Amino acid sequence: MAKVDVIEERLNNHIKFFWCVIAAVLGALGFLAVELYRINGHLGELDGLKENVTKVELQTQALLPQPAFDKTLPDLRSVIATARKENIRVPPKVIEGLQSKLLAADSTAPEFWPTVAEFISYRSLVLSTPLTYPPSNRPLGHAYVLATLPNCTDSLPKPMTIKEVLSPHEATQNRGLYENCRFVLDSATQDQILNTILKGSTPLITFKNCLIEYHGGEISLILAWDKVPFTMALVGRGPEDPTRIIHTTLSGPAIQFENCLFSFAFQNPPPPNGQRLSTTLLAQNATSVSLPVSR
Repeated sequence: MAKVDVIEERLNNHIKFFWCVIAAVLGALGFLAVELYRINGHLGELDGLKENVTKVELQTQALLPQPAFDKTLPDLRSVIATARKENIRVPPKVIEGLQSKLLAADSTAPEFWPTVAEFISYRSLVLSTPLTYPPSNRPLGHAYVLATLPNCTDSLPKPMTIKEVLSPHEATQNRGLYENCRFVLDSATQDQILNTILKGSTPLITFKNCLIEYHGGEISLILAWDKVPFTMALVGRGPEDPTRIIHTTLSGPAIQFENCLFSFAFQNPPPPNGQRLSTTLLAQNATSVSLPVSR
């Protein structure tokens, strides 16, 4: 019996030790949870402070005299990149101030073109209406949606239609339409496909709710028409409304953007056509733009 009592006592001691270890572990986990909660609270405060500092820096840059503004372009580029990455929004007046300063800045200044690229991208993020790509219903800025957007030129745009026939040789048109897709301005392949479409049945195209990328390369797109003859068919609905051929002349922008998200990024000055495009976008509204840019 004495041996059994010893074994039982040892077993009870082991059980007590086990529960002591469990209690110690639970206590440590509780302490860790409290500390993590406190740390997260401090991190949240730091995030709020960082957001406020970024906003103040952008507001200050927008108010600088032009000579001082030109000298701080590298700093401005860094602040804009942070605001874009963290989705920090500033009032439209700050955006307008930065825009006017960049338009007046010396384009040969160091960091000018990379800063313009960051600003165009950030401004479209701030001012565009949040976009969704069916069926995800997630904002266009979400990485998942960006990764799943198809290339616009993988399919044809919605066709143009005649809006009003003014005469046998004059008509107004509803533009062809691309929606919820991605287009890379300096992609030679996409440019070639789109030029073929523009020269064919759809000479006027609007990109709506699209992601528009530019990486600082050559742009070989047809951006505008200058009194170019064009023939299109007005498809009829039957014997009383036969199909008619309309001969017209095209002038003005071949491409327009409506509520698009721009993603521009380049380290060096882009080629002349890229500079003209970037300057045109900089001078116009952030998300709805016509491109009467000469090639």
